[in-house]
Amino acid sequence: MYLLHATLAGQGGRAVPRDTAALVAGSARPEDRLEHVALHLDDPRGGPRSGPGGDRRAVLGLFLIADSLAEAERTATELCLRALEECSELRGLRLLSCGAAMPPAYYDGLLGAARDEQVGRGLWPPA
Repeated sequence: MYLLHATLAGQGGRAVPRDTAALVAGSARPEDRLEHVALHLDDPRGGPRSGPGGDRRAVLGLFLIADSLAEAERTATELCLRALEECSELRGLRLLSCGAAMPPAYYDGLLGAARDEQVGRGLWPPA
């Protein structure tokens, strides 16, 4: 299973609807192998997400079953574009990006473990 993040933007101050996750899920086909969709409207630092020019943004988290990351990214992109085209409530929104989400805590842990191993062997900090 893969977690993909799709960033959507509403133009001209238009907000991304709160039911976007349900609308995208409703556009899914069985072959998309979509397991779950979550919508994140607010910036983790608080307040609404916004981009240059004041466009309102939101991030969709899509959990897909796929045979490869490339397949998952392609399916997520196609699903989001299909939903934007088919759902009248989503017209006027744009898909800015769609790709794999990197869980930073996991990778920070890997880097920390590697650093700790190097410290123990006298290899950290690098010369």
